[in-house]
Amino acid sequence: MPEVAPLEPQPVLPPGTLTLSPRLRLTVPPPLAWVRLQLSARELAAAPAALRVGGIPLPDRINRWAGPIPVICRIAPDLWMLQASGMEPARLVAMTATACTGRAGAITDLSDALATIALTGDDATALLARGCGLDLSPAAFPPDACTRTRFAQLAVLVRRTAIDGYELTVEASAARWLYDWLVDAAAGLDHRE
Repeated sequence: MPEVAPLEPQPVLPPGTLTLSPRLRLTVPPPLAWVRLQLSARELAAAPAALRVGGIPLPDRINRWAGPIPVICRIAPDLWMLQASGMEPARLVAMTATACTGRAGAITDLSDALATIALTGDDATALLARGCGLDLSPAAFPPDACTRTRFAQLAVLVRRTAIDGYELTVEASAARWLYDWLVDAAAGLDHRE
């Protein structure tokens, strides 16, 4: 009988950078650790901004993020998404659990369920405008902004990382579709007048 080898996890998209034009790059980072933190209504009344995960306070404003490691996005009144590069998911879960000791809430490891694509360059905002109706001007969506929205018909977490940089996080099963959509939608951006 042939030997059965265990399945090894494979990234949804291979890490790397694709230069679409001198003004636009797509980067798939190595897999990231992702944790979803949801606090109970009772905990929300007790100033969740006092909580710190890895020394980073939970953002007190919805649709804002703090970081760098972990990056913590507040995406609803009771919900934060935590992301860390170069960290094992179990470590991020443990850091979050330690920060929340004695508090009512739920911590869920979503590392295998999500994939992230970074978009950078002078045409990044123009490309994103092709897929969603968000006002992406720096005044409306500054470098510490994040939001969940419909983008290219998908539920996507969009996080602005710089004036000309964004991260798009999507369910892993839709990552290839989103990547291909971004490549296709970028056509013509470098020929604008």
